[in-house]
Amino acid sequence: MPLTSLQHFLVYAADLEATKDFYVDVLGLKVGKRPPFKFPGYWLYLGRDACIHLAGPSANASQMYHLGRQGESRGASTGAIDHIAFQGANYPAMLAKLKRLGLETRLRTVPEQGLRQIFISDPNGVTLELNFAAARTAKTPARGAAKPAAKTAAKAAAKTKPATKAGAGRRPAAKAKRAS
Repeated sequence: MPLTSLQHFLVYAADLEATKDFYVDVLGLKVGKRPPFKFPGYWLYLGRDACIHLAGPSANASQMYHLGRQGESRGASTGAIDHIAFQGANYPAMLAKLKRLGLETRLRTVPEQGLRQIFISDPNGVTLELNFAAARTAKTPARGAAKPAAKTAAKAAAKTKPATKAGAGRRPAAKAKRAS
């Protein structure tokens, strides 16, 4: 059975409130509904999805049970994850906001794609990658956009089709059956 989506990641927050405030105030996530677990934490939403779970620094038995870590310490490694990436909009506004807040940023551009990236760290040292689509120019139309020649041909074809009157017993040209 294939996977269908990435659901969330969990950050162990040394300072739960500061971490929540970072994701809400800096990145614009919203605090949302969270089950009544018997340990401190937040679920942070991006739209309708709870994409970031925060857990407080206390490692009680309930927290270890719900996080699947019975018998392990909270700091036990889960692997070699380097960063978490988000798609963003309005690169200049985000960069200005991060600078205004005094956050250290590392800027990159992906070769051949023009994808602009801003790397920052959350209060716990988790690296976040913020991705922004390349700026569109007249030479780089949006994916799926018709090419200028195709648009011109479509307009010319539309002008040459006979007009039909509503209720005249004929289908409008746009709904006519295609010939096989």
